[in-house]
Amino acid sequence: MRQHPRFVNPAEILVETVGREELRSLWMSDISRGGMFVRTEYAPPMRARVQVTLRTPEGTLTLEAEVVHVLPPNEARAYGRDPGVGLQFVNLSDEKREAIERYVDGVAHSVEDALPPPTGDLDRQILLSEAQTFLQRFEEDDLYGALEVTPLVSTPELAERVKALLSHFSANRGFRPAQAARMNHAKTILKKVAVLMLDEQRRLEYDFRHGLALAEDRLALGPTEEELQAMRATWHRIFDGNWAEAARYAAEALRRESERDFGGAIQAAQTALGLDPFNLELRAAITRWAQAKKQAEAQAVRAKRVASAADHS
Repeated sequence: MRQHPRFVNPAEILVETVGREELRSLWMSDISRGGMFVRTEYAPPMRARVQVTLRTPEGTLTLEAEVVHVLPPNEARAYGRDPGVGLQFVNLSDEKREAIERYVDGVAHSVEDALPPPTGDLDRQILLSEAQTFLQRFEEDDLYGALEVTPLVSTPELAERVKALLSHFSANRGFRPAQAARMNHAKTILKKVAVLMLDEQRRLEYDFRHGLALAEDRLALGPTEEELQAMRATWHRIFDGNWAEAARYAAEALRRESERDFGGAIQAAQTALGLDPFNLELRAAITRWAQAKKQAEAQAVRAKRVASAADHS
């Protein structure tokens, strides 16, 4: 360790480590066995209760202990040992034991972070969970999941959700230092997400780049002509290679229409629509060709019946 455990006052012992390895060594040799030895010339009396503070670069944890053995200086010199006291940890809860284990094993970022929130504080647990979910989904580049809204949420509704989350992440619930740092980090990230998602053009670009065209749903909302043109222009700016390919399939659809091959026209047009999903003219043509195809099939059935009746007359 950087320095041996030391008394900072008669009732408090400070143990400082520079990293996980040192705390792991201390854990394996002393704490996990239920006690530790502290070198000191000025020992507290037997059965005295002391507070042991474990301080690491990633957080602090406080344990309770009782003096169960005293080795005074004169006896220590006689045995060629250091004077000090033997401590036995008391009330070492499973939560604190597991927190240390999770930290030294590298599972938790800090010993504080590994501790559960105090029982009974439901609000605190909910807020921490909400911040954790937000940050996790942000790391996965799922901004709608992070905000817990659908991709079709309106801008005013989205603004309200951002406002609510900002209030949650700013709440003061007596968080431990590591937990408070997480909440502040979530708040910082939320502000960056809000800048993108509350800008309608940047949000549209995010949607298209992440496979969220949702053309049918967007068109069902009845966009204005200006909004429609913005969607189509944004789509073609992002997927600029699609324009020529869509035009080629649209031309193929028109050729099939001229040959009264409405099934082929629809198939070619649907391929073009996949490349140019906000082309309303193409959508109208598909509807028109579907009706023509249905009529042609009905005429073919009637003609077949007439021919069959003629054969039997």
